[in-house]
Amino acid sequence: MPCGISSVWKNHTSSHALASEVGSGSGTRRWVCKYCGKTYCTTRTRLICHVSGLGGMGIGACTAVPSEIAEAVQKENNLAKEASSARRRESAATSIDLLEEAEVAMGGVGPSCSKIERCILDCNLSFNVLTTDAWKKMIKAIAQVGPCDNWHGADYNRLHGPMLVEEKERIEQVYGCSILSDGWSDMRRRHIINIMVSSCLGIYFLRAIDCSKYHIKVAIQEVGVENVVQVVTDNAS
Repeated sequence: MPCGISSVWKNHTSSHALASEVGSGSGTRRWVCKYCGKTYCTTRTRLICHVSGLGGMGIGACTAVPSEIAEAVQKENNLAKEASSARRRESAATSIDLLEEAEVAMGGVGPSCSKIERCILDCNLSFNVLTTDAWKKMIKAIAQVGPCDNWHGADYNRLHGPMLVEEKERIEQVYGCSILSDGWSDMRRRHIINIMVSSCLGIYFLRAIDCSKYHIKVAIQEVGVENVVQVVTDNAS
């Protein structure tokens, strides 16, 4: 029942008051029927049954209520029931739709996850890659592309060629790098220097050369003088 006293109590009783001490809840009232003068202690629902002239739910029909009033109460009550039923049906339909959408979504994700898992196992990828931000960004980017029969992901030739060069340049510019030289001698006692480039993200091999200051200078120029923080070497090189 909405806040305030229901119009049903006002229209069909000569007096009414909360009867919490004798009723089963706060909606129970002690009331006197406006038409037959009988006193009851019930809820609003039983009052409607009484004044509709139909009775039921443990209360008898009022025999003194005018027929036009009884019919009006019946009509209003039926409309209220229909509205309530419509709301329940709408709520149930919405719940079913949401459930179906969730099932469809899970049905689409399940097979995709299986294919991703199979790829990880077949390619011997570390399981830890799934916890990285790079992995999450990749999955999100793929999902945004959507169905695309003519697209198969990154290009192999670009990845092992231009992409590596671009990544090296990016790392050198963002983090700076160190030139590492490691001298050693082969079986013919020829002096060789391994030139490597190191940054906070790792080390990569640049080239192996014979001992010469000229080659160190060339390595610095190739990486970029502005990107080289220091040159680290040992006595042999």
